[in-house]
Amino acid sequence: MPRIDIPNRDQSASDWIRHKDGLWIPYRKVNYIYWFRLLQIAEKDPNFSVNWRKYKKWGGKKAVMGMSFDNWWREYWRDCFGLVERTDKQKFPFTTTRPKTESIRLSWLCYRFKDAPMKIGKRRNTLDIANAVYRFELGLDSRSKKPRDAVSERFSYTSLNPHGKKMSEDGNFYDVDQKELTNTVNRALKRARETMGRVCEGQFP
Repeated sequence: MPRIDIPNRDQSASDWIRHKDGLWIPYRKVNYIYWFRLLQIAEKDPNFSVNWRKYKKWGGKKAVMGMSFDNWWREYWRDCFGLVERTDKQKFPFTTTRPKTESIRLSWLCYRFKDAPMKIGKRRNTLDIANAVYRFELGLDSRSKKPRDAVSERFSYTSLNPHGKKMSEDGNFYDVDQKELTNTVNRALKRARETMGRVCEGQFP
């Protein structure tokens, strides 16, 4: 999907994508990937209850839980998100015109690995979550390469390595602040829970 640069007073044109068949989608496809993934997680999590009536046009629970994103997207994106004109009413509008994709991804990943076994941390497993995300993004665990969407969006979570180093302004290296890392993970987990609460009612992010 090529990016189309057309000025818009309300929304940057770089957020709008024109598909090869001429239809517009209001946001980059990767944002819908995370909506789909968080919806799947929410359905499996006993702490959440998805209102599937909000997702009839998505094919409902059977389609979302039984299909890969790529297969689901091919079948449903036109009816759910495709617009003939950019002024047409969106069936599934985002709650913001500026979704912070990298923040959404980090929230999804931290929640995905929230049950990482405690090996590094002494009381909580936040450092283990950070380590799991770091290894996943770099393709270090049972993967031959980085995740496709991480590569295409140029995401980098090397700073989440609990055993890593950071460079100071004067060019010297210092150990990662584990307290800072714990705070980063906790904030991401909080955002994930808040986002999934909205996702359960058909809203994102």
